[in-house]
Amino acid sequence: MVGSGIGELTTQLSERVSVPRAGRLLALRRAAWPLRCGLVRSRRFTDALSELARIESELVPLAGQLVDVIYALVPHATDAHRRRLLEIKRAAFNRQPLPEHCRHLAPLGPDLCRYQELVLRKQQLLTQDREVVLDELRQALTERIGATDFRLALADSSPALSAALRRRETTGAPFSMRDCRGLYAYVCRFTAKANPLHLFTHLIPGAWMGEVAANRADSSGRCEVVFSVDAILSIERKLLERAMDARRVRLALRPLFRKDGRWQVLVERKEGWCSAFLPDLSVLGHLRALYDQRRDSGGAPDFTRTELEHALIDRTAATGHSGVETAIDRLLAFGVLMPYVIEDMRAPAQGLRGVDPASERVVDCLDRWHLARVDVPQLPALDRELAAIREECPDACPDGLRYYVNSYADDNLNDAEQAAAELFETLRELRPLLTAESNFSPHRRVIHRFFADELQEGTGRPYLELLAIFLRRRVEILDRLKWTFHAPDYEALKRRCRALQGQLDQTDVRHLAAACGSPPDTPVCCVGPFDFEKRRFFLSNIFAGEHVSVCRYLLGRRQQPVAEQRRDAALDVELAIPPENNLNFVVRRFDVGCGFESRWAHGYREWLEPSEIEVRLEGGRPRYVHARTGRHLRFRYTGLLQAQFLRAEYQLLLADHADSYRNPFASDAPARSATDEEYRPGLFFGPVCLRRESWLVPADTLRHLLASRDIVTATVALHRFVYERLAPCDLWFFRLLSPTAHARKPRLLDVASPLSVMVLRHALADRAAHIALSPMEPGPEGLWQAGGEGYVAELMVEV
Repeated sequence: MVGSGIGELTTQLSERVSVPRAGRLLALRRAAWPLRCGLVRSRRFTDALSELARIESELVPLAGQLVDVIYALVPHATDAHRRRLLEIKRAAFNRQPLPEHCRHLAPLGPDLCRYQELVLRKQQLLTQDREVVLDELRQALTERIGATDFRLALADSSPALSAALRRRETTGAPFSMRDCRGLYAYVCRFTAKANPLHLFTHLIPGAWMGEVAANRADSSGRCEVVFSVDAILSIERKLLERAMDARRVRLALRPLFRKDGRWQVLVERKEGWCSAFLPDLSVLGHLRALYDQRRDSGGAPDFTRTELEHALIDRTAATGHSGVETAIDRLLAFGVLMPYVIEDMRAPAQGLRGVDPASERVVDCLDRWHLARVDVPQLPALDRELAAIREECPDACPDGLRYYVNSYADDNLNDAEQAAAELFETLRELRPLLTAESNFSPHRRVIHRFFADELQEGTGRPYLELLAIFLRRRVEILDRLKWTFHAPDYEALKRRCRALQGQLDQTDVRHLAAACGSPPDTPVCCVGPFDFEKRRFFLSNIFAGEHVSVCRYLLGRRQQPVAEQRRDAALDVELAIPPENNLNFVVRRFDVGCGFESRWAHGYREWLEPSEIEVRLEGGRPRYVHARTGRHLRFRYTGLLQAQFLRAEYQLLLADHADSYRNPFASDAPARSATDEEYRPGLFFGPVCLRRESWLVPADTLRHLLASRDIVTATVALHRFVYERLAPCDLWFFRLLSPTAHARKPRLLDVASPLSVMVLRHALADRAAHIALSPMEPGPEGLWQAGGEGYVAELMVEV
């Protein structure tokens, strides 16, 4: 899911979906623009670099020759002559211009003249064409940023840069170099980002995900509009404050459970969620029974307020509405009942219509655009409509009403499918090592330990009782179990893996996997760029398998089918996390849902109440069980928000969960030297690159190189440093490394472009200790090809 307004996208996918086969391509993720668009260069500067290389090829040996000759002359010279020789030697050694009085010193006259000519020519190249270089960069950048998709994304994500762009168009004034730097950074996102969680990207599902519509005329558009969920919910809250027809307001029941003869409910307080005892209200038992009956009949276990009033009157034999209305009002005040009108976040306008005339324009906008498939040129019309609504209906339009865009492309994936087939066996051999530790493993160890402490082997307790204990004693429990966050076995494995370099063989991998202890058949989705020329795969991310990595992006689908579950197998239950923001607004996969807010039960075939869950200890491991049937429950979570950031009541249901896995071969170990660059070789297993080769360069070294205010001079200095000290290539990825902060994601660096070097210099303002530089792989010749252009892309292959 990406920010408001992005680019040239493609056709709607059909709704026919089959179950994935292991080893098939899940999807290809690629940048929105070809790499060519990100190489914002000056022809004059490129020519100057070539000329500088020719000058250096003659100047370096000539300077060395002069130093050697002068070194031999110094011992035999007079004092006055010796001083002049030493001045020449110092200038030649540093490749600086000669002092005026030393240019024709016999017997070095011809060599000194040639040396001086080369040095002066070199200086002229850096100064005489500076303005021409900067103008060419501005012109090249202007050609990139005129596209509609770029302008829409910029307006949404960077109002300051967008305003600078409008000023330039209004006044005709040239961009400042600061504006150019910011705009170029966005161009790089268009051309070098291959992750749908960021701006400006494409997702192209694999063949089994569904077929592209056969009739292109029937396709409804090239991008999918998704409105901000919290803004939609704020409209609902505002409407609920009005006097609304009781036949429209639905009432969801929060989880209730009895302990020691008293009712408890899970409620939200300023300090977080907690369980609270309720007054001894006789209506609570009737309420629980009514909602259980409604749930057993299938569908969402909820009533409208009118339905609930009549049901309570019938059940309690009350003689009037007033007592029941008072009881419902008290339950609303206690937080036991939660009112709502939106039953389906995929069609929110249905619940919001006809309540407030002033809000109808906003509702109309949601109805037309939310989850609609449209062409990119239509997005400016949506922006204008939103602007008019904000101006004309300020009280009805939430401040945060904005939209996101999902993009799907229609590239021919035959080459990607072939690449996935080539990689399957190699990735399967690596799978035990790649699933040893996940992002959720520390939390999982705490959850296991907590349940083991509270339960006895072979016995169980209601989940809500255990949750109440955890919420009440959370600080004490976490402090006592903090040692469980560590995994000594994995740390030992990681040290062994990170010490390796070069090419692994099967014996190495099997030996490491034997000491790993992870299940050999855990499905994973391996993600990374593939070099279509050299047939190499560069592993970047390892996501949880079973189709999760793709289904979370296909929001327009009502449900993403999975294989039918056997009655004797564990029941897969999807956690219905409240979609309070778009990171939790995902396509559903399973027929059975469970959550702490039953308003999200609409759309599931069955709804499981948390009060029906029991936790048992079997073989020292917790198992979730359906209390009424004894069936084992396996909870699934597919949101974009990582599980460690969910609320505790959901985390405690995920004892065997993983969002992504850690690559034990990857290394961000501190540099051995604080002042020298350090080369770190790559690591390969067959066609799979487990760790890229890189150079760690002290940040202060680069700050010194780029200290010149003249960015042209600074770029030449960096270019020479890279070619002489690292490797002779122009395109790199860089990451900032700091001992006190997490490593940043890689960013593109083009050392032949002063604009790109400006981005690096700006990044160095951070307190990073080192910069990790890796040559761009795959290079331009090995990129994904579409429409005759090369794109930065990643394969998603499940094994």
